[in-house]
Amino acid sequence: MATFAERLKSLRREKGWSQQRLADELDLSKSSVNMYERGEREPGFETMEAIADLFNVDMNYLYGRTDIKIADPIVLAPKKPTIPPGFEPMPKMKKIRKLYGEKAQMTADNLKALRELEKKNICDIDKSAGFFGRIMAELFVCREDEWAEKLRKMGFYFGKFIYLMDAYEDIEEDLKQNRYNPLAELYGQESFEENCQQILKMMMAETSRVFEQLPIVEEVEILRNILYAGVWSRYGQIRCSRKGTDKKE
Repeated sequence: MATFAERLKSLRREKGWSQQRLADELDLSKSSVNMYERGEREPGFETMEAIADLFNVDMNYLYGRTDIKIADPIVLAPKKPTIPPGFEPMPKMKKIRKLYGEKAQMTADNLKALRELEKKNICDIDKSAGFFGRIMAELFVCREDEWAEKLRKMGFYFGKFIYLMDAYEDIEEDLKQNRYNPLAELYGQESFEENCQQILKMMMAETSRVFEQLPIVEEVEILRNILYAGVWSRYGQIRCSRKGTDKKE
């Protein structure tokens, strides 16, 4: 995978911009851009978010974690839902499948893919979280209109955040019980907490960025409070608790 420095230089050249032009766009000095591209320094989270927004790329792409510039939360589902042989859905499930056939099938397909990944114990953070993100992407869309694509994108990243936040909370217990956890390979590393925080921040930054593009009027401040503060309350509790445990040990 490419480094951040390589990604930034490549994206700038694709635009045909000079380092000075990029610096002007980001309200930075040319020397800062030069150091970024030489790998001598990395920008802070807010600047990284601004770069992602400027070039319209996923932050995972900037960090070199994926070669996909823009994560696509949309997965087309079959027209007719398929039910596994021998499975008799409950009455409520039958009603849901009848009303929301494609969404129900989307959920079933992604849950199945996620289970397969877990069975094989593949600790691919982006892939495993992506399956849950695609489920949430469809649940965020109530109708296909001009805002459907943005709602899918918001749901996609919010779903990834939920999945990884759950993994972060359960990591110690999952390892004790020999259960799958996508963060297992990161756990035990000195930078585990820092890496988890960075990943979670990226997911919520993408969620919030799309949220601010939506024409929401009612209860907008409450929703902002949830996105910018509320979702982090549990994270703060877990991290404080974990720090307390480390001190005792």
